[in-house]
Amino acid sequence: MKNKILLLLACTALFAGCHQPEYVKSTTTALGLNSISAQFTKGDYAYNSAAIFTTTVSDLTDDIVVKVPYYFPQDSDNQVDASLMQTMRMTAAIDYNCTIKPNLVVLDLTKSNEFTFTDGRGEAHTIHIRGEITKLSGKNFLAFQVLDPETTCLLDNAKSTITLTYNQTMDLTKCTVDFTISPHATCSISKSDKIDFTTLKTITVTAQDGTTHDYAVVLSDVTPVKISYGYRTGSEKQLFNIDMENLGLIRSETRNTSLAVLGSYLVISSGDGSTPIYLNKTTGAKVGSINIGTATSDGFIKNDQAGHMLICNRSNTDFKIWTTTSVTEAPTLLLEYATTSGYALGGKLSVQGNVKGDAIIAAPYEGNDSGTINQVAIWVIKDGVVGEPQVVTLGGFVGLNWATGYWGQADGMPAFTPVSSNVNDGFLFSVYDENVTYLVNGSTFALSTLLTPLSDASNYNYNNWEVREFNNARYGALLITGYFPAWGNAPTVYLYDMTNMSNVSGTVNGTSALAMTISGNTHYDQGGGTGGNLRAAGDVVLYVSTDGYYMSLYYIDQNNRIVEGYQVDCIKQ
Repeated sequence: MKNKILLLLACTALFAGCHQPEYVKSTTTALGLNSISAQFTKGDYAYNSAAIFTTTVSDLTDDIVVKVPYYFPQDSDNQVDASLMQTMRMTAAIDYNCTIKPNLVVLDLTKSNEFTFTDGRGEAHTIHIRGEITKLSGKNFLAFQVLDPETTCLLDNAKSTITLTYNQTMDLTKCTVDFTISPHATCSISKSDKIDFTTLKTITVTAQDGTTHDYAVVLSDVTPVKISYGYRTGSEKQLFNIDMENLGLIRSETRNTSLAVLGSYLVISSGDGSTPIYLNKTTGAKVGSINIGTATSDGFIKNDQAGHMLICNRSNTDFKIWTTTSVTEAPTLLLEYATTSGYALGGKLSVQGNVKGDAIIAAPYEGNDSGTINQVAIWVIKDGVVGEPQVVTLGGFVGLNWATGYWGQADGMPAFTPVSSNVNDGFLFSVYDENVTYLVNGSTFALSTLLTPLSDASNYNYNNWEVREFNNARYGALLITGYFPAWGNAPTVYLYDMTNMSNVSGTVNGTSALAMTISGNTHYDQGGGTGGNLRAAGDVVLYVSTDGYYMSLYYIDQNNRIVEGYQVDCIKQ
């Protein structure tokens, strides 16, 4: 009897295992279709990562309209031709277990395209996808200055206010202004006009699409309050991120890119003898080429802290540095030095202070195929008088793995930057591919380790340092460029609080002094551009506004084709 019961139980289990489970329909109410994106397949920006236009889907019954701006890039005069809309590469962000039939590939967005979207519940929806070229809606001030009389201007887009700080001696009836507004917007005032701020109460910015943004003009005799120290956490904002090749800067083995801020502009030098170009430092829009005069631009450029840009040549015989205070003013010769070592100067350059007052300029010598060198030329300027160069030899570092204790050419040259305009504060030094950051004693030029490498430091170049003082703090920015973008080596900028050097210890990305990390991307692999490794040349700049309320950070990485700008402030909220 016991055996029969066991047999019955086994048969019951067998039949239960063969039973088909009942289908339970999903009860989700989510659409499952999150967004639709389109990308140019023709023209100058074919398959460019910056030329992807995405629309969020909130309703399956209405047409899904992908909006393409009237101008692209928006800060250019390149009007989008309707023919480009006829061959747009399409992608969709959909939830798991959802489908679109037929498959999205290339569409003519000048007409309505019908598809069947099946959601996660198995329900089919007929959807229509089309495109539309739309006029620009931007209607903000991006920057605003009163140049004469010079006064502090605080722009607040969230509150729609422009606050001018003044004193009773100022004449505000005939002010000269400079400003930057959203691309292709117009403004109710003109830069060429003399503005009477005693009567002007509202300024209006009108977008290309006709919508408006009114700004209230606020006059205040109270100086804006700063926080007590450093930059305000939360004020970080990206100004722009640009593909170099969209600026006409095609990557090359001969380019040795560098940056400088000059007035309202960010200047970019290719370091190959071509004339440097300049961009709007707020928007990144290309404006033109500088007046190079008789200067030679096959070396580095840099700006001091008093409105001067330095331009140097790259020479192993007659090294020169010129300076200018305007993109339209031809540079004049600042110093000339006959080198006798056979090694070139000019592949890197750094400056602290005011070259017409007190300053330090440093330029490392450059190794070549037949020899190596560990020397840096340093000029100390006092009261505008350039002293004799001091050539110092650095030792005690490893340097390139395949040759101990030296640095190589161009992108293999070290970052060597004065900490301040006082030699006693020392210098920052790092070199490929040891990737250790050193503090160099300003008297003995002995090296002491400051920061040790990232946990994975291979194929990166600790390319350049910049140090600036801002609101009672001293900040140092380190640019690490990627040698092999095809392997995912994108650039990173680390911003450190270096007010107290004893706090700067540990790893590059693990020190308590780390204030901000900017992780770049790469534009190298987009269609129409050049890719792979050429030269890991780059530069980083910190710029403090003349009123002391803002600090901007700019960097360039040739291998990854990036020019990017950020800004912080110290305004108490």
